[in-house]
Amino acid sequence: MNNDSINLKLSLGPSTSSSTIPPSTPHLTWFLGPSSSITPPHLTLSLGPSSSTTPPPSPPPSAPLEGMLIPYSYLLKSPHTHPQPLVDQTPPAKDRRLAQSNQVKAPRRSRKKILKTGKTPTIPQPFQWAAEARAKVETLETLVSKGITTISDQVRCRRCHRQYQMSYDLPTEFKKLWNFVARDKTAMSHRAPDVWMDPDYPKCEVCGHENSLKPIIAKKRREINWLFLLLGQFIGCCTLKQLKYFCKHNYSHRTGAKNRVVYLTYLNLCKQLDPTGPFDPLDLMCV
Repeated sequence: MNNDSINLKLSLGPSTSSSTIPPSTPHLTWFLGPSSSITPPHLTLSLGPSSSTTPPPSPPPSAPLEGMLIPYSYLLKSPHTHPQPLVDQTPPAKDRRLAQSNQVKAPRRSRKKILKTGKTPTIPQPFQWAAEARAKVETLETLVSKGITTISDQVRCRRCHRQYQMSYDLPTEFKKLWNFVARDKTAMSHRAPDVWMDPDYPKCEVCGHENSLKPIIAKKRREINWLFLLLGQFIGCCTLKQLKYFCKHNYSHRTGAKNRVVYLTYLNLCKQLDPTGPFDPLDLMCV
């Protein structure tokens, strides 16, 4: 085996000059000729990127699909490695109240009732003491000036089932009611007392049974004799639907328990008879 070999140069940078094989190499000189020279292979070991061609940057890691587990390596490579903590953007309660007070408030809904199609604001008077509007009565002064002092309507006995007409004297009965409201109104606490909710009915003149006469209330609500029910303290006999009808056409609060609606109906009727009486108008307003 020949001991002659080609000398290789290992460098960490680009070659600065070409190296030729010295002429003392007999085998290459003999093979290529005496005037030929050979450049030995040049090996370069580089610790950085090549200066000739720069490869394109690798694409960013794609976001994982929803529901998949996120590997820890993705979190290290992702540009959104450390998401910002959620901060409560709700302003303090004081600032919210101030902002709401500065806003332009919508106008309040008008309390003027809107009649349905075919309805008229006035109706024929069902009784001579009633007004032309629904669920309205004339004032006491107007009725007395017209000579109307007796209020009557039909009643029926719960025992013998006899039906006949019953009358009340307007000034006398209303004075009793006026004194009762003025004395006990504060203690009522905006609720009808038991004597209004469950009244004591009159004695039947035919069979003689006590607590037996009950008023006959018209089926059509616009034909109800409200003044007769007031003087006899029969408002509690009305159904809740009939009471709400009255409060609706008198702009009164008509929701809640029945004792509250009965209380407002009594006060409203008394206010219609005597506008200057001890009847607080604030209790009659819509809420």
